Amino acid sequence: MKTKAFLLLCLFSGVGLTQLSAQNSKGTGSDVYTVAKLGWGCPVYCDGVLVDDLWGYGEAQVIDHYQNGEWQWETIIIKGIGRNLAGEKFSFSEQDKIFYSPKLGDYTWTCHDNIKARGEHNTLYNISLIINPYDGTYVVKNATCTGNGDY
Repeated sequence: MKTKAFLLLCLFSGVGLTQLSAQNSKGTGSDVYTVAKLGWGCPVYCDGVLVDDLWGYGEAQVIDHYQNGEWQWETIIIKGIGRNLAGEKFSFSEQDKIFYSPKLGDYTWTCHDNIKARGEHNTLYNISLIINPYDGTYVVKNATCTGNGDY
């Protein structure tokens, strides 16, 4: 959890600085940019129990959307290669959606995070989280673990 919180904090800090510098832009549309060689990590929960931990490196594509010069939402797509605690090699993809909430105050974020990881020994993890980017805490909405029975 600490790894995921730290990595998300680093990513969101960089994204937040980009958003702050672009808040005054005029118009409606999207900005797209890439973050190369991004450190990544994720705890894996199945049936409410921590069963594994994944980490690795990936590349992120970030899409920020603005309406009338105000940031509205962001999508982050991360793809890469990593390993689990047992050393099994995994390919992973993660999609994060971060939303602006005028009801909760200026630029209050809610991050919906969906992760798919496939291991070389047929282990498959699908994880859906809601993350608080301010403190790195999260709630596992749904998680499935299939394939390798070692978890």
